[in-house]
Amino acid sequence: HTRLRTVTGVQTCALPISEKHQITVRMELPSDAWHVQADNQRLKQVLLNLLSNAIKYNREFGRVTVACTAPSEGRLLISVIDTGAGIAADNLGQLFEPFNRLGAEQTSIEGSGLGLVLTKRLVDLMEGRLTVSSEVGQGSTFAVELPRAEPPVSRKSHHGEVKLVQAAAKARTVLYIEDNLANVSLVEDILEDRPEIHLLTAQQGGLGLDLARQHHPDLI
Repeated sequence: HTRLRTVTGVQTCALPISEKHQITVRMELPSDAWHVQADNQRLKQVLLNLLSNAIKYNREFGRVTVACTAPSEGRLLISVIDTGAGIAADNLGQLFEPFNRLGAEQTSIEGSGLGLVLTKRLVDLMEGRLTVSSEVGQGSTFAVELPRAEPPVSRKSHHGEVKLVQAAAKARTVLYIEDNLANVSLVEDILEDRPEIHLLTAQQGGLGLDLARQHHPDLI
């Protein structure tokens, strides 16, 4: 049960990248607390990937908007909207093909063409749906639809006591760059009971470097 403050946290991670490219990032979030049925860490990864793409493939002094809406009862839609060059309708079906960058390899924009493939896989694993719409010259919208959830109750530890997850006085940040989801899950499980360790994960080298420059982790 992930609260949508995750979206705000992801915006904070993306700000250094957006400032570098002179892109404005705007949030359009509901005033009340909405929750979705999703894995918090993987939802962050999905939104970071989409935000990173929306910034990198935008125009100079462009804009990225993150909006949350409820298209139907029990569902929530998180949209990442950019003002980039857009994608031709004939090419939309190729977006989720591994290593297919739709000609971007001929530009200075870095990437492997795996980001959207991994993003779609994560969304599918969370029983969600990733869609894209685009108009050449106007921009693109990538939308993640997930099941809506009720606010969670207090989480309890293995001993049945309420687990208070608070930042320790000497908190440490660990950045884990790994494209194998099973390995990421293993490290998350290992560190679950270590609230003094703040874990950041990235499934792409470029995004990992961006997070490293921003957060200056104690361990990579």
